[in-house]
Amino acid sequence: MRWRLTGVASRRVGWVADRTGLNPLAILNGHWPPPDPNPPRNVREWLERAGADVLFEASSLDPHTGQPAIDHLKAALELGAHAITANKGPIVHAFAELTVLARKCGRKFLYESTVMDGVPIFSLFPLGLPAVELRGFRGVLNSTTNVVLTEMEKGHTLEDAVKRAQALGIAETDPSFDIDGCSTRCSERGSVN
Repeated sequence: MRWRLTGVASRRVGWVADRTGLNPLAILNGHWPPPDPNPPRNVREWLERAGADVLFEASSLDPHTGQPAIDHLKAALELGAHAITANKGPIVHAFAELTVLARKCGRKFLYESTVMDGVPIFSLFPLGLPAVELRGFRGVLNSTTNVVLTEMEKGHTLEDAVKRAQALGIAETDPSFDIDGCSTRCSERGSVN
């Protein structure tokens, strides 16, 4: 499969878009293109400039509203891009709406990475084990919590364990969402049956 990175958005850098393609290795190493004298003002303008076929959405979790992720995903679907999220907020607050919108627009709305950073919870049984009837499962379905528990079991402090999860890039922007259980409770409340 050939792919081209045409847009990146971050809190620190803002909206960067180039239909001809951006250099992902340069960006990962902090070498961003020169600032755009007329940068995109919102997600729709950014998506249009990028000409994106797929939006990978991983904005900070707002467990109370699911925003701005919901608006980002809606914009992508409405502009003809498939939408993939790692954010629980849209699942909890707008799952049905986003699923219907994706179907209406003829696009995919995917959310596998919202649980345990992509462990195939949602697709394993219907796609990989279609003859199996899942009646339930138990476990710690939060990667940050798993890292913290493992680190504390090794004798590290809670603070050091959280720092480890942050260094791995799996903790929420506000790690208390993981540690206090909000991330998991939000997932349970927003059941995606």
